[in-house]
Amino acid sequence: MDAFISAPAFIGPHLSPGDTIAVVGATGGVGLLTLRRLAASPGAPFALRAVCRSVPADGLLPPGVKVVRGDIRRPAGAGGDDAATATAAPLTACLDGATVVVIAVGTTAFPTKAWRGGNTPRAVDAEGVSAVVAALGAATTRVVLVSSVGVDRRGRLPFALLNAFGVLDAKAEGEAAVAAWAAASPSRTAVVVRPGRLTGAPQTNVGTTWVTGRPAEEEAGVVARGDTLIGDVSRAVTADAVAWAVTTEGAGGLDFSIVGRPVGAQAGAGNWLSDLDGLLVD
Repeated sequence: MDAFISAPAFIGPHLSPGDTIAVVGATGGVGLLTLRRLAASPGAPFALRAVCRSVPADGLLPPGVKVVRGDIRRPAGAGGDDAATATAAPLTACLDGATVVVIAVGTTAFPTKAWRGGNTPRAVDAEGVSAVVAALGAATTRVVLVSSVGVDRRGRLPFALLNAFGVLDAKAEGEAAVAAWAAASPSRTAVVVRPGRLTGAPQTNVGTTWVTGRPAEEEAGVVARGDTLIGDVSRAVTADAVAWAVTTEGAGGLDFSIVGRPVGAQAGAGNWLSDLDGLLVD
């Protein structure tokens, strides 16, 4: 099993059996693992939808996940000369009927091969996230955005260095778009998950340096409200936190940071999802 926590601990009443959860960025590391977590929920009560630019490899996604082709860089649908996205559908169609939408897109903080084709932080984390928000339909009641630690501290070291090419500025714009969407209606909720530097498999950005870390089975999460933590965290642990944010009723309106720690480093580390539940207690 590739997860420290294999399934969300609680399914809130904001989700009913058969409701659709759409994951934008479903073939990236955190998005892919989030889909696998949700598919492992007891009884698999959800209809899961993967929104991705190109057709995923056979066996990559859990069985039963519906794949739709969508490109956050082209929210109106197909266009341009990129063969991989030539059949992309409008984002409005990709997200139609989804009760919860997870936005797990991203690119590298510094110029790499991942920026080819216009995949810069501004295009992905600011304009792309805003395009997803603009495409949300009436059925969507919750958005879970995967952002980053340091967004609120981007003028301070060490985050000012990370923000040299504007990645944290772009993520701040994406967060603002999600917050504005949620504020427009009392029926809408948003959760912002801010992981530290992502480590471990699967690492899907092209041109990045492999970042190792503790294996997922040897890591638990440390969580805190707001943008307050610093450190590394595995993609697996981050996906556990995102799946929790999707399914837990009281998480609406919450933003929190997550970094990793070795299991057993502190008492209770082996059941760290209880720490997530503790975020909901004032």
